[in-house]
Amino acid sequence: MSRRKRTLRISREWLYLRLVEYIIYNQSKQGFTKYELTNKVPNLPAQRQDRISEIIDKMLESKHIEIIFETPNATYYNITDEGKKWYNEFGKKFKKFIEMIRK
Repeated sequence: MSRRKRTLRISREWLYLRLVEYIIYNQSKQGFTKYELTNKVPNLPAQRQDRISEIIDKMLESKHIEIIFETPNATYYNITDEGKKWYNEFGKKFKKFIEMIRK
C-alpha cells in the first residue's frame, strides 16, 4: 500500500480572497489574465484552470472585477472600486480570521 502525501486543499473562499488581494496589490493598466492568476500568485500553489475560471466568474458576477479588454487569446481583467471596497471592509478581516485559525 503506498502512502500519498496529504495536501491541504485551498477553499474557494480563501482562493477568492487571495486573487482579489493579488489584483489589488499588483494592479496594472494592462490588467490580469486567467493564466497569470493561475500561475503567478505568490505563496499559492498552481491552481487548475477550471477552479480559477469558476472564481473569476464569481468575481464578475459580484462586480469585484471587470473585463477591460479581450483578444482572441486572452481576456484581461481588473479590480473595480466595488472590489476594493469589499476587500477593505471584509476581505482583510476574513484573512486575519483564517490566519488565526490556521495556527
